[in-house]
Amino acid sequence: MEWIFLESLVALAIAVAIVGWTIAPLRKRRKRERSRSARADKP
Repeated sequence: MEWIFLESLVALAIAVAIVGWTIAPLRKRRKRERSRSARADKP
């Protein structure tokens, strides 16, 4: 019974890692775009 819980926990950890890995570049890209637009707005 404990094996099922352990396996589920490992699968959840892998899923969270994959989602975090795929979303991280998008966050960096958005942050870069915001900083560029902020610099372009300054006179």
